Amino acid sequence: MNDYQARIFTKERHIRALTAHYSCSRETIERVLTSLGREELSRMIADQEMTEVSCECCGRRYPFSRDELARLREESG
Repeated sequence: MNDYQARIFTKERHIRALTAHYSCSRETIERVLTSLGREELSRMIADQEMTEVSCECCGRRYPFSRDELARLREESG
């Protein structure tokens, strides 16, 4: 789990740190890829040897091979 901190000013002009939790994982990214559907996964498999997905929240990168994308395509139904 990653912690992200943001600072806000209160009415008294004090700075307080807020912590938000975001759980990024390979399984989360796999669900996103699966939600694209079989047709889009097939295009990704045909277009590139390796597909890399970056998480918009934390910037972590997740590489997926053609075989991994094919497995996700089959699991998508």
